Amino acid sequence: MKAPGLSHKGRSMVGDALSQLAMLRPEQRAGVLACFGDVLRFLCDSLAEDHILDTRVVTFLVACLVDLRAVDFRPLVSESGAKGCISAVELGSLEDLLKRFCM
Repeated sequence: MKAPGLSHKGRSMVGDALSQLAMLRPEQRAGVLACFGDVLRFLCDSLAEDHILDTRVVTFLVACLVDLRAVDFRPLVSESGAKGCISAVELGSLEDLLKRFCM
């Protein structure tokens, strides 16, 4: 997930698998969420010349966090959105996205 040059499709598949693990195995949820947080921070803190940030991947991971109702990640999602790491085309405005955590 952190190496440069990886396809967004492969990264998204890993995110999907982790999301399913958190849903089907509640005892694994904390570890999965920690992984999501680590990857999101890494991707959003990377520099353009690192060729690591892919807004499609970040957007997908954020959608997974919304689906998991991971409300503790609202500040990280807000920060990621403010940095332009989340595609508003895919998930809507940052304000609407943050509201969906509570639905």
